[in-house]
Amino acid sequence: MPGQALGAAGVVSNSAPLRIVIAGPSLARICLRFRPTTPNDDRATSPARVQRPLTALPVGFPAMSTRVPGRTGRVHQVNVSRGGVPKLPVAATQVGRLGLEGDGHTEPEPIHGGELQAVSLYCVEALARVGADGHRAFPGAYGENLTLEGIDWSTLGPGDRLAIGRGGLLVELTKHAAPCQTIAHWFVDRQIARISPKTHPEDARWYARVVVEGPVATGDTVEVLQAAR
Repeated sequence: MPGQALGAAGVVSNSAPLRIVIAGPSLARICLRFRPTTPNDDRATSPARVQRPLTALPVGFPAMSTRVPGRTGRVHQVNVSRGGVPKLPVAATQVGRLGLEGDGHTEPEPIHGGELQAVSLYCVEALARVGADGHRAFPGAYGENLTLEGIDWSTLGPGDRLAIGRGGLLVELTKHAAPCQTIAHWFVDRQIARISPKTHPEDARWYARVVVEGPVATGDTVEVLQAAR
């Protein structure tokens, strides 16, 4: 979408790195930069070229041999707190069956936590859209553990798996995270419905269960393995 304006978030360009500026009342501007994934060219493959075999993956999740726009990205920030928001950035941590090491929740299960809500996920693109509407939006503000970039949030669904980094971490999306009053102070007139899956599913957070435990760090690659629909 060359030249398409995103309001306060800046301008998207297919040929230049994406620079997103997130700002809100009484909040210093935060600039998020990343270069969009470039689609593979469609030149014919030489008959003499031998194609590498694809690595076997769980049934129902197609293998990806190349970077796919919107289906591959990276970890922009890893966030933890002992309870409450914002969750604060850490360079790296371990992810176990019940979530990130060093992270906690003010409210007990089933409100927060548990195996099906072990990891909360959000993306910088959604933060930019929410911030453009005048709300305070920055990584960790809404309580997500992993702030991702480069993933097309609108294409995700329950059962999709995210392979993160080189340490084997694998999580599976379980359901959208409904916003609660804990984060209401970030929104104009406490309008938390701005990130509700009922009204704005493309800007709602996701919960995930941990399929394979492993490490996670800022800058790790993220690959979406779409569930069979």
